[in-house]
Amino acid sequence: ETSTQALTSTFSSTVATTTTRKSSAATTSTTQLKVGNLFGGIFAPQGNNNNGPTTVLDIPTTVLKTGPLKFYMQIFLVGEQNTPVPNAWVLNTNDENDSLDMYYTDGTGMFSIQFRDTYGIQVLRYGQAPSLQYRLQESVLLHSLLDEVTSIAFAEDIDVDKRLIQLKQEDVLEKARETLPARKEQNDDDATKE
Repeated sequence: ETSTQALTSTFSSTVATTTTRKSSAATTSTTQLKVGNLFGGIFAPQGNNNNGPTTVLDIPTTVLKTGPLKFYMQIFLVGEQNTPVPNAWVLNTNDENDSLDMYYTDGTGMFSIQFRDTYGIQVLRYGQAPSLQYRLQESVLLHSLLDEVTSIAFAEDIDVDKRLIQLKQEDVLEKARETLPARKEQNDDDATKE
C-alpha cells in the first residue's frame, strides 16, 4: 500500500505544460495526470468512504498447497481471459503476496485471488465504483472458479491427503457460491450431464 501511495504522489505532480497560441497572445495551460484518474480510479487514494478492498469470496481450508494450486488456477484463468469477449480480462501474477490479479477491460475494477497457507483462499475486489458490466462478468467468472475449486477439492481419483486443497467444511463452496449474484446459464447439454 505504501508503494501505491508513493506512486500516487509521484504522478500527482504536474507532468506536462503546454503552450498554445490564440490570436496573438500566448496562453499557458497545465495538465495533471493522477493515478487516481487511471483505470476508473481503482488506484486512487481511499477516502473515508472506502478503506480498502471488498471481500467477495472467503474459502477457509485445513490444507492448501499454495504453489501447485496457484499454478493450476493461473492456467485456468489464462483460459478465461477472453470470456465473454476477446481481451475481456487481463491476468497478472503477483509473486510478492501469492495472488492472481484479474483486471477487467473497462478499467472500473479488478479482483485478486489470495492464497494463504494458514487460512485458505480469499477473493478481494478493488475499485471505488465497479461498473455493472464488471460485477456481472466477475460473478460469472467466480462461479467458474468455484467449479474448478470443487473439482480439485473433491477429485475422487486422488487420495484425500494428496489433494491440493482440503476444505474446513464440505459446504463452504456452496455458501461462497450463494454470495455471488449472476451465474452463466447452463445449456441443455450441460444440464443433462449433471
